[in-house]
Amino acid sequence: MAGRKTVADRLAEALGAVLGTSELPVRLRGWDGSIAGPAGAPVVAVRSR
Repeated sequence: MAGRKTVADRLAEALGAVLGTSELPVRLRGWDGSIAGPAGAPVVAVRSR
């Protein structure tokens, strides 16, 4: 499904809103295995909904 955001994309948007930035200091891995954020940054794994 084109245009559909992954779990990690949605988490990154929410975290960016909380931090007040569009550039995350961490890489996020969602419970579905999706990844968002800069390569080489520390990874925060969200394991459940």
